[in-house]
Amino acid sequence: MTTRIATLSLNPAVDQTARIPNFTAGRVNRVAWEQSDAGGKGVNVASFLADAGFPVTATGFFGTANSAPFAALFARKCIEDQGVRLPGSTRVNVKIVDEVR
Repeated sequence: MTTRIATLSLNPAVDQTARIPNFTAGRVNRVAWEQSDAGGKGVNVASFLADAGFPVTATGFFGTANSAPFAALFARKCIEDQGVRLPGSTRVNVKIVDEVR
């Protein structure tokens, strides 16, 4: 019998990364590239366990307005999605990358 592992995400996040060459605070900057990834400790642990071959169920509270990255990650990694969808948005973390030359 294979044991299924459950993870609980009470405070998940959409991790948004934007590459902005020559970023300057207080000015208009052009984004060259961006991506949004499902994140948060419980989500990251579920992803790691799925990569290691463990059957995983992920649960937690996800905002309906931006739950697509979570649904996509769970589907891609065969993680059983038992998350509760709530009105509104899941928090978003923004990281700006400006490569040093």
